[in-house]
Amino acid sequence: MLLRLGRHYPGIKTWGARHRAWLANQKFVHAEQRLAIEELLLAERQAGERIARLEQAIRTAVADWSLAPVVVFRRELREHEQLAEGLFRFRR
Repeated sequence: MLLRLGRHYPGIKTWGARHRAWLANQKFVHAEQRLAIEELLLAERQAGERIARLEQAIRTAVADWSLAPVVVFRRELREHEQLAEGLFRFRR
């Protein structure tokens, strides 16, 4: 809808805090357009909350699992991989 109205987000990263603020501050001629954006933002927020609940349920379930140390090790390894990847990109 925004692209059809000729509106382009001026930032680089989408769906971050600044992008959400930009979306929330858009002004529209028709109330239905405002409602559509509000529904979009609500759906995105609810999806994030759903993901957080699922991740918490997985963490709780894994804590009692016999392979919990393997899962913890793999998660820590992935965090280190992401950190190294970020540092490598920064040096370029």
